[in-house]
Amino acid sequence: MVLINILATGISATLSAWSCMRNDAAQTLGTYIASNKRLHWLLQVVLPLLVLNSTVLYGYFAHDGRCDYGRLNSFPVVPVTLWHSLAPLTVYMCTKFGMPISTSFMTLSVFATDSVLLGMLWKSWNGYVYAFTAGFILWLVALFGPAVLWWSIVQARRFLARGGMFGGLLQWLEAIDAEGRLERLAFKKRKRLKAKNAPWWRLLQGLSTSYLLWAWLRHDLANIFVFLPRPVPIFGLVGILSVLNFGMVRIFRDGGGEISWSVDGHTQVDDIRSATAIDFTYASVLWYLQRVNDLPMSTTWAFFGLLAGREMVIALYRSFVRSMKRRYKPLKNAVEADNTCAAEDKEKKHGRGYVKMARVFVLTVLGYMSLGLVISLCMADAIKSAILAFSG
Repeated sequence: MVLINILATGISATLSAWSCMRNDAAQTLGTYIASNKRLHWLLQVVLPLLVLNSTVLYGYFAHDGRCDYGRLNSFPVVPVTLWHSLAPLTVYMCTKFGMPISTSFMTLSVFATDSVLLGMLWKSWNGYVYAFTAGFILWLVALFGPAVLWWSIVQARRFLARGGMFGGLLQWLEAIDAEGRLERLAFKKRKRLKAKNAPWWRLLQGLSTSYLLWAWLRHDLANIFVFLPRPVPIFGLVGILSVLNFGMVRIFRDGGGEISWSVDGHTQVDDIRSATAIDFTYASVLWYLQRVNDLPMSTTWAFFGLLAGREMVIALYRSFVRSMKRRYKPLKNAVEADNTCAAEDKEKKHGRGYVKMARVFVLTVLGYMSLGLVISLCMADAIKSAILAFSG
């Protein structure tokens, strides 16, 4: 019986480490990989491997052999059986089908009491809302801010010109072409910035990726070490680190893995500026949620909440830019003037199309996550029932 428990523990922990790493690679490393595709994968993987090993080893030596960073304080240590391995095995199968799911719910629900599970659900939903709000507000300011400044300067210039006031200020604004610069910044299409052409942005992205991977590991290492004794035996630590390192290398060799579609489908995630902003914002949300309490949560829900808020703002911005370009475009002749109404209807249709496409994609990803949550809860209930039946 002891040998079977040791075997079940090893299988479950190994499966969890491999499957959780593969499924969550999109949320932690997806933007980093997408924006550095021209860089060889062996060079890409060096920094993540350094952060991974540093975080796990620090947790082990600083917390008396525990690598979960306090996320398992509400979970009792129970003998692991082969039934428990069904949870990470389900994560593995969902990953193979390209389904982004909450690995925390899939693995930890088997060990959680009803009250802890309810707390995890509430915290995960709050994480989605917080991240959605953060993404919406930050990208709203970044995209619509220049347009607001441009409109304000235009209105101020007109007001001052009518009143004959502050002539020197008006001349200075005209000399530096403040209105034109803001107009180009607000309405001109931004070209994608490649990592190879932006060494300073590459440095900032490396820092933001390290920050994100550190914050994510502090949450999701619990999904792996819940299957091991506490404190973790040294051979268990070496085994898990080996699996995590090998899994990280495979992710970069495969270009992101099976879940990369859920990140690549979003707008301009391969732009190093967007990737840096996403990673830093997401990491900050995770850091804040770590400070709320020590309950585990679904980092997947927080990540896609952030991308959902961002995607909706980008769709609104595209619709806004098309509308403004139409409104301020000079008419060349009478024929064009006669077609203005038809053009307006076409622009409105395009604007609604941007928002509709963003909404469909956001709801598709949300649907996958909701399905994964249902599968997690049903699987956890079935495993618990099987354990009780066979132990009794």
